[in-house]
Amino acid sequence: MAFFIKRQNILTVFGLWFLSNTVLAIPTIQLSTNTVTGGENITLTATGGLPPYLWFTEAGDLDQTLDDTGSTAILTAPQVAGDFSITLRDSEGIQTKAEFHVSWQHFSVTPEYVYMEPGQTITFGLHGVTSEVQVIDENVGSWTWLPETEGQGIRYTAPEKPGFYAIHFSQKNDPSGGRIAYAKVYTPLKAVEPDVYLEDYQKIGNFLQVKGGVPPYLWIEGGKGQLEPQGTERDQMRYIPGEIIGPEIITVYDSTGNSVEIQVTVKGNFRVSPRQHSVCLEDTTVKFQASGGEPPYRLEPPSQGGWQILPKTDNDSLTLQFTQTGFFELVGSDQAGQTAIAKVTVDPPPCNEGSLNLEPAGPVYQYVHPDNFPNSIMASVKGAASGQVEWICQGACTQQDFQQTKGKLTTFYPPATGHYELAAEDNSGRRGILEIHIARDLISLYAGFDNKIDPSEMQTALDAFFALGFCCADTEFYYLVEHFMQNQ
Repeated sequence: MAFFIKRQNILTVFGLWFLSNTVLAIPTIQLSTNTVTGGENITLTATGGLPPYLWFTEAGDLDQTLDDTGSTAILTAPQVAGDFSITLRDSEGIQTKAEFHVSWQHFSVTPEYVYMEPGQTITFGLHGVTSEVQVIDENVGSWTWLPETEGQGIRYTAPEKPGFYAIHFSQKNDPSGGRIAYAKVYTPLKAVEPDVYLEDYQKIGNFLQVKGGVPPYLWIEGGKGQLEPQGTERDQMRYIPGEIIGPEIITVYDSTGNSVEIQVTVKGNFRVSPRQHSVCLEDTTVKFQASGGEPPYRLEPPSQGGWQILPKTDNDSLTLQFTQTGFFELVGSDQAGQTAIAKVTVDPPPCNEGSLNLEPAGPVYQYVHPDNFPNSIMASVKGAASGQVEWICQGACTQQDFQQTKGKLTTFYPPATGHYELAAEDNSGRRGILEIHIARDLISLYAGFDNKIDPSEMQTALDAFFALGFCCADTEFYYLVEHFMQNQ
């Protein structure tokens, strides 16, 4: 797993010499203009301080990839009136701020597109109003004007009938410059069958289905069986029982973030998983899981020794850590007397002569909020290495972005958002590569250099999104899903 720690002010010998001979100016911000209308661009220029720079905005969208140092950026003003601030931070953590003002230039309505449940009430705000406003709602739903104390706009109640509705707004002095707000009224998300019972030999025809909500749908497996998509909207899935059987909860999300659960219970003969397995003596922890048959279960560890039992997390499994090489058999049984055997081979190191094993083992994805600096990332070589290990950064970074470049453990301080590869190499030439992706939006985070998302990257995004306390808003995640589906 990835370890994140707070960045410390680590100075190399060169850095100490540099700071002792240089007086650094406080960073300052130059704006091409500080007053704009919604949607217009502002060019930002950083001077002083110590690059590279990072920009943060209170509102609007920032493009700070114009150069490697971040000294220039483009801010697209938000579509809302008000006074907002921009923050500039240099590589020493010194910050400064600048203000900008956004005014409305044209008549507009917000939000322009909403999902609503039948009978739900929301507010449509009107901006840039210069004369009397006329509202046409196609005789569906109902609305009232907002009180003057709450601003200009209407309070709209959706009709009871699901459908796609348009509300037209126009000004008396400019009938042709009207605006339209759209409301998608949908029925609640439901499972066609919330409880499904199967036998483990039923490999085809096990369909799970949802209705209502707003497609497309996202299905999250419970960890035992597998799901195969059916149809473009994914309202139906084929469920295939896995090696571990029993009850499993499938969670389905629609595009509004609402969810429904389907419980699938698979019955079958008693078994122990994994049935056949091989591990390296460098990493010898194996969890054996009993399922099927008639609980309670009994799991007997190998008779010849060479292992130790780790603490249990449930009554249906046994976790062993092997301490010597060889061939081992674990025997399990259920209440009805059925038995099953699990076989494990423990190989001596080195088990992978071609490359170094790194921790974390897979790519690291770090979503950076607008007002935060990227977190540092700890990386290490797992297992044996030949002689000294040297760390090399491949990408828009230098060796100075490491806490140390030699040894099995290091800490990497990303200089900015972007995509990096950390390479660890020992004296024999063996290498290990760790990918690091850092971005302020999800598409940049998971799409990488080629701007495409493969199924494994999408699964990583799904796992992160549905974990507690994920980074960002539901709407941004569904833009990522749409990007993924359009490129399949």
